[in-house]
Amino acid sequence: MISSLELARLCGVSQGTVDRALHDRPGVNADTRQRILDAVAAHGYRPHPGAQELLHGRRVTVGALAPAVTQVFFMDLLHELKTALAVRGLRLSVTPYDGEVEFRDALAEFAARRVRGVCVIPPTDRFLLPDELTEDMPLACFLNRCEVRNSRFFAPDERRAGRDAVTFLVSRGHRRILHVTSVRQAYGIVERAAGYTAEMKARKLKPVVLASPDDAALADAVRREEATALFCMNDERALRAIRTLNRAGRSVPGEVSVLGLDNSPTFIRLCPDLTTLAWPMATLAGQAAAWLAAGEIPAGQPPFLTLVERETVNHV
Repeated sequence: MISSLELARLCGVSQGTVDRALHDRPGVNADTRQRILDAVAAHGYRPHPGAQELLHGRRVTVGALAPAVTQVFFMDLLHELKTALAVRGLRLSVTPYDGEVEFRDALAEFAARRVRGVCVIPPTDRFLLPDELTEDMPLACFLNRCEVRNSRFFAPDERRAGRDAVTFLVSRGHRRILHVTSVRQAYGIVERAAGYTAEMKARKLKPVVLASPDDAALADAVRREEATALFCMNDERALRAIRTLNRAGRSVPGEVSVLGLDNSPTFIRLCPDLTTLAWPMATLAGQAAAWLAAGEIPAGQPPFLTLVERETVNHV
């Protein structure tokens, strides 16, 4: 398969003439058009998307950077972004990264390719980047923020999610509620823990935050605190907690209720019984796509997470 430049040289014409011939535009005589089409049939040709964008002056490619250690949540988020961008005539080009160096290098490559913008899941919160990198390449950030101009952070009210989790579990009669989270300082992780702690204290209840506990530590904390409910930082951690409790001889939700967070479509298809708070993935993907496509800035307050009640939380 040959490039457009090679095709133009083979036919003795310019790349612009090749483009006009292939798209049946005026300005190409019949013999030249046929010579180009015969060369395509003989040698094969597929237009390079980047070259086409430069040629026509409309950038339609949006890059995406997600951690190489993939979780189904990331996969589902990228799918929602792809769908939201496609509605606006844009396409998503995904690059996985592993670590801060690869993240920066991949961003620089997208900038060199002059993509329309990039959707990123940064490796840490408030990730610092040079302003010149995003001068002509806006960043739509998810889960963590980037400290750089021409970027926007698309996130729900994560602190409210922590408070809403406590409010829901208290409404079901629970008072000894533990929060199972991570040592990672990601935006959502920190905000959910802060919301949980604030709501527990407001209700004169004892907050207990377990950061990245192993199975033995989790089982011991549930026993020591006589916990009747766990609020987990995400659905994956909730599933692990359920398995840990079951191995320790504790039934869910009979003895201990478990509330997750995410409601990622792929994960929930695998674990359809989990009560959880749904992260507004489609809403945020749509907001990001509208900003990258037309500069539309979301109005109003950040979206909320909504409760999806299934079978892992009971009344006490």
